[in-house]
Amino acid sequence: MKQFFLWMLISLFTVTGCTQSKRLDGQANFMIGIDNSGDKYPPGDFFNRTAMEMLGVDFVIYHYRAPQGSVEDEVEKMDKLGKDFQQAGLKVIVNVECGNWNLEIKTTEGTVWTPQPGNLQLFKFPSAVLKSLGQSEAVWGIQYDELEHSQITRNLSITLRHPGIERVSLVETTGMDFKTADEAVYQSAKTLVSECRSHGVPDVFTEHVWPVLYHSIICVRNLYATCVWR
Repeated sequence: MKQFFLWMLISLFTVTGCTQSKRLDGQANFMIGIDNSGDKYPPGDFFNRTAMEMLGVDFVIYHYRAPQGSVEDEVEKMDKLGKDFQQAGLKVIVNVECGNWNLEIKTTEGTVWTPQPGNLQLFKFPSAVLKSLGQSEAVWGIQYDELEHSQITRNLSITLRHPGIERVSLVETTGMDFKTADEAVYQSAKTLVSECRSHGVPDVFTEHVWPVLYHSIICVRNLYATCVWR
């Protein structure tokens, strides 16, 4: 419970300046959201409806836990996600932190979602799933959790579980000088956002544990960086 409310307070500052929520008074210029990692809800649901209503939140950061079936199954699941949040009058940001912890993610028919070409440890929804998410007005976008240190520590969370494997998330910068590396990170982030938006996803968000790589990330249009200290 303590962690639940801690994440709620953190998420209060996650999104500002976005479209005004109908759940808030017209004079308000902020929104209250909650990260639902560890939340308890019935099978087939995406959030605890009673808890969200009692807390009066405006948006939920939903932690996607990797595909359980085929690409088609996940298309249907994300379509349902958008409709369920729309029906509840809530906005949703889909968090893909699962990509930070799993060496490989793929569907039952073998479609690989991570890693990416170039030995990158970066989660990507297939285009059909992105299109499904992009159809709902309730979906604000996709959040890449801890993107900055999955880049600068070469996804240490993967290395700890699989010694000898080191994968950056955005682009390999070994041997580059600072300006070249900065531009490479910027261009990679820009490409990631363009891919998501080309299939209808409005925005991409990043969550940073430390305020590093802000100089690269915040320059990308439709990419919003947030920083959380734990």
